[in-house]
Amino acid sequence: VVLALIWYIPCTRSVQTQTLLWLSRLSKYTLVDVFAVICILVAIQLQLDYGVEAIVRAEARFSIIAFFLATLWEFIHIEIVKLMYERKVLGMDHSKGGRGDNGDVEEAREAAADKKSDELFDEPLPVKRLWIPIVLVVLSIGLYLAGAILDLVTFKSADTASVCIRNYNLVTLGNALVDYEGLAANMTPGQSWFLYLCWVFLLLVLPIATHIMQLLVLINRTVAKGFLGPKEKHVRTWTSNIWCFATIEVLMIAVFSIEYRFPDFISRIAGDAAVLLRIDSDLNAGFAILTVYSVIAGFAQYTLRVCPPGIGYRKNEA
Repeated sequence: VVLALIWYIPCTRSVQTQTLLWLSRLSKYTLVDVFAVICILVAIQLQLDYGVEAIVRAEARFSIIAFFLATLWEFIHIEIVKLMYERKVLGMDHSKGGRGDNGDVEEAREAAADKKSDELFDEPLPVKRLWIPIVLVVLSIGLYLAGAILDLVTFKSADTASVCIRNYNLVTLGNALVDYEGLAANMTPGQSWFLYLCWVFLLLVLPIATHIMQLLVLINRTVAKGFLGPKEKHVRTWTSNIWCFATIEVLMIAVFSIEYRFPDFISRIAGDAAVLLRIDSDLNAGFAILTVYSVIAGFAQYTLRVCPPGIGYRKNEA
């Protein structure tokens, strides 16, 4: 709806540029539905004994896959609109490496707004202040590794015979989707594997790739100055694009929302049998570390001054 409004309702270039930028930044938060369902699929793997042994499992259905595909299309849709905006409104023609043939129509009226739009994205920090992104990037990498290794969340279930405690970190929480228990008598194993691949790609591959590219930019400006040459701008652009799809902070929202109401959620599912269940959950050190990581990593990416493709580039960089 916002994309349609910003395209058709007359407004300044500055408003359009800022709106498209924030849509690009915030669109990944729609994935909270997918991550919440994945947490439920893992958390509800219960094996209880109340005189009669009961095994509780949950399976994915296509609606959650549809949610993911809808979010993926949202990402693509925003990029398409941004590209159309650059070519038709800002007058950029990437195929020719410069501005298009829109001429100087209303150039005087738009000069102030255009200047303000350009100032939204400054040039990368000068070398003398590189210690700021260096510290933030190194700290982000350390926090990510620590948060991925330490336990993220704990689910507890108790019956008349024993207490079952399951601890999950960033890796094992995803692996639980496709382990023996997760796929036992599963009628839709393909959908579980699809969610698992999405988990690995969005939470493991993309954050690691982002930090590797950030290190390349920093190394290019310090140890091996200029070895990337003109390619540095492209590396910074791809770093920004990849970072938009890395979704650690979205997972933290989903984990918190599920853990906060997990006992009530299980009780509603169990109905009258809820009086027999003793279910609990806890957030662990990994959750706190990854939450801090999400904030620090966001600042690290900001200090590198990486713009989305085309939008906000200075005219001599178009």
